[in-house]
Amino acid sequence: MAEPRTLEDLSSEERGEDDQEEEELENLEKLEAEVKQMAQRILEYRTTLPDQFKSTLSSILVSQRPILPHFDIAAEPGISGDRTPDGGEHVQLSQDALLAEKDPETAEKIL
Repeated sequence: MAEPRTLEDLSSEERGEDDQEEEELENLEKLEAEVKQMAQRILEYRTTLPDQFKSTLSSILVSQRPILPHFDIAAEPGISGDRTPDGGEHVQLSQDALLAEKDPETAEKIL
């Protein structure tokens, strides 16, 4: 037959249940603290990432931009400091040639 439970047995069972509840509460508090930390990090990322993305994209685009000479300058000074006589003519001709390739009708009107 089953022996009757004593007060000590009942109190030890209650202590075991109380210990489990305390552990669950501690785990719950730890999880809540982690969630708050994650929320704080997400908030920080939301404020800083768009600016970082913008600057990174800008620097990538600048680094990939081809370096082209300035066509608006007529000619650069030679060794003697004099400008070459046909300074800007070849630039204008190449611009007209490009225009003629892209849109022949407009090129005919200009020429």
